Order: sequence, then structure tokens, then C-alpha cells
Amino acid sequence: MPLITCPDCHKPVSDCSDKCIHCGCPLHLNTGLKNDSSTEEIIYYRKDGVHISNTNIMFNKRTFNPKLVTSVSVSQIPNLKKAWLRVAYFFGLIFSVFLVMQIVVLFAMISFSDKNSSYYFLFSILLVGITAIICWATYLARKRYKLLDAYGRIDLDTSSGRIINVLTIDYNSAHKIGIAISKLISDKKC
Repeated sequence: MPLITCPDCHKPVSDCSDKCIHCGCPLHLNTGLKNDSSTEEIIYYRKDGVHISNTNIMFNKRTFNPKLVTSVSVSQIPNLKKAWLRVAYFFGLIFSVFLVMQIVVLFAMISFSDKNSSYYFLFSILLVGITAIICWATYLARKRYKLLDAYGRIDLDTSSGRIINVLTIDYNSAHKIGIAISKLISDKKC
């Protein structure tokens, strides 16, 4: 009894069995795609270590048999850095109002200075400096905030079960990969 390798779990299985005894993957599929060298490879997506074609689906170094993939789902995951930048931006706006108030107080102290206000004057200059730094950091946070997008998580359903979190990348790329795999699945059924 010769042994073959399961295309899903890569464990040895008898060539006479219809499905893998380890993972339940069907071994002999009649999907219309031929395994011989005459089948031309159709590439659906190739970018940044992701290769999707009618011969294999590869995410970085993880390879999946396209004959066994039955569906794909893309989930949107919120970006926590973006949430923290929103908080920083909100506090920066509050501190910018505080900065304006401190500058008004400083001008008032300069015009009505007396001998007892020198410590308050130095303290106000220190607060203006700290507030100006916070406002500058808020400005930079606002610029970075626009660049951050949500993440996308790709899950695959195979004939042997669901594979969760195959790849996590930015949501736009994950959406394009999901469309490419869906097109591969629909072409496989025809």
C-alpha cells in the first residue's frame, strides 16, 4: 500500500483512501482543474508575499491547495493606534485652548507687573512651553491619524475545517485578496 502526502495537513495517507484519516481532507477531487503540466497557471493576485493562483494559494510561506478552499471571509479589525491618536488629538485641542489662555495671562502680567508676580510669571512661561509641545505633538498625531487604516483578517474555509487568521494586513489589501480568492473559487466551480 503506497503512501501519499495529504495536501492539507501534509501527513502520510494511503493512496486508496478517499479522505485523509488525520484531517478529513478529500484526496481525490474532480474539480475540473488538472494536476498535469498542461494546466496553465492563472494568477489572481500577487503582491507582498501573497500569491493566489489556480495551482496554489500562498501567504508568505503558508501554502494552501486551491481545490480544498471552499470560502473566504475578511473581517475588519479596528486599529488601536488610531483610537489612541484620537484621544491625543482631543486632549491637544483642550491644551491649545489652555495655551491661548496662558498667553493672555502672560501679556496681562507683563503690562501689570509687580514684585510678587515674578514666580507666577516663570510658572506661566513653563506652562506655555509644555502646552506648546503638547499642541505640536497633537498636530503631528493628526497627520499620522489620517494615514492609519483598520486591519483586515483573512479566514479560509477548507474541506477539512476553518483556518482562522491566515493573514492580517491592512483592510484594503485584505479586501482585494478576499475578492481574488472568491473569484478563484467561482472559477473553480465552473
